[in-house]
Amino acid sequence: MPIADIDFREYLTNEQIHEISEAFNSIDATHTGHLGEKELGAMFKNLGHSLTKKQLLEIINEVDFDGSGAIELEEFYVMNIKMKKMRPRPDLINYQDYFASAKCRHIQKAFNQCDAEGKGWIDEQDFVDVVLEQLKVEYPKEELLDTTLKQACPDGSGRLTFEKCANCVAVLSSERKRINYREFLSAKEVDQFRQVFHSNDFNKDGSVSLQELDRILQRLGSALKRKVLMNLVKDFDADESGEIDFEEFCVMMCRMQRKRRERLISPETCDCRQLYKEERFTVKELLLSAFTLRELRIANVCVREIHKEGIGALELRRAGYTAGELRRAGVNLTDLRGCGYSLADLRLAGFSDGSVSEANRAVRSTMSVGNLGLLPLHNPALPRKIYGPKDMLKSLPVNHPLRVMTPLVREHTDWNFKNHFPDAPKKSSLSALGASIINPVGPLLEHEEMSPVSAQSEATDGVQF
Repeated sequence: MPIADIDFREYLTNEQIHEISEAFNSIDATHTGHLGEKELGAMFKNLGHSLTKKQLLEIINEVDFDGSGAIELEEFYVMNIKMKKMRPRPDLINYQDYFASAKCRHIQKAFNQCDAEGKGWIDEQDFVDVVLEQLKVEYPKEELLDTTLKQACPDGSGRLTFEKCANCVAVLSSERKRINYREFLSAKEVDQFRQVFHSNDFNKDGSVSLQELDRILQRLGSALKRKVLMNLVKDFDADESGEIDFEEFCVMMCRMQRKRRERLISPETCDCRQLYKEERFTVKELLLSAFTLRELRIANVCVREIHKEGIGALELRRAGYTAGELRRAGVNLTDLRGCGYSLADLRLAGFSDGSVSEANRAVRSTMSVGNLGLLPLHNPALPRKIYGPKDMLKSLPVNHPLRVMTPLVREHTDWNFKNHFPDAPKKSSLSALGASIINPVGPLLEHEEMSPVSAQSEATDGVQF
């Protein structure tokens, strides 16, 4: 099992693992499954290093993550990694375990700039000159760059796909692996950390400054020098806010206390409802454990808590939440209309005809001049059409496609739905295009007429697109 954020399988090839295992077994002459001070001393002496007892104990304490006083096989792997100052290999890692989504988008943007023709790969020179330059990645030696690129492209082609490119960035930038601290800490430990964290978060903004972090660590019995504290913040401040939030703090404690993963938390191994109700997992913790919004809805996780974590109305609609549920969560009417809920959806949610009409006009008026600012997502393949003043639209027939706004909104909000939500339940073409939910019929295309019910639903509030 991984120890803190070190998974030896991301550093060592199968051949290296086999070689280290053979070395461990040869040193473990008594076949106890662990190495003590005496055996390690003999090993280092054979390698030409005569270490004192104090030095041996320091090495053991550094990698003895379970506190047994001896080194087991997995800890022996980690000892080799630390002593050789190894970095993870780009051919053995997944960049998504290292980068948040915002960072992934930055890498994708730099990659796309080099791959303007859409080949799906870039060459090594573009990676160095453009990607690393734009991301401001600094690496200590050219030798590290050469080794990393050779590991990423063992066939010598020099062609880097986006995945290989992102993996190389993770290795060269010494990015720390993101871990699910709930797999390393017990529920009691998390509650203890949460209590001491929030009691020292004096301005209640969800994060602590350097001074506040110092108080917390002192209360936990870990008084550190200011320089060490500053390095900790730099190391674990994943969002680069300059402060440490609770999730970052828990990851820090896993590292400082050299925790070993105790269990695997995933939708396949755990029940979302049980984690939320009995172990008091937060929304952030459930999402970090790979539970989807749809699974959170089934587990009756409070939608208001989900929305407070920055999950937008569009993502919640895609997960199956109704307009009524989002209204109770505090989502405003204009956002609901802009993310693709139809007029019928909004009326069924309990909004008045007047307020629905006002929100509808707000979205319509901006889209009529090519302004998509009220939509949470834009389809880059669609031009920003300018439909003209309202008087021109009033002359259009009821069944003209420009009068039906919901399908036009969803052409933007749902254009990448299948790519981002491949496991989403299939819906009728009419539903996918955003027509009324009252009477779903066939697909609504430009050469087809609206059903009477859909026309009535979309035309009730006057001129529509």
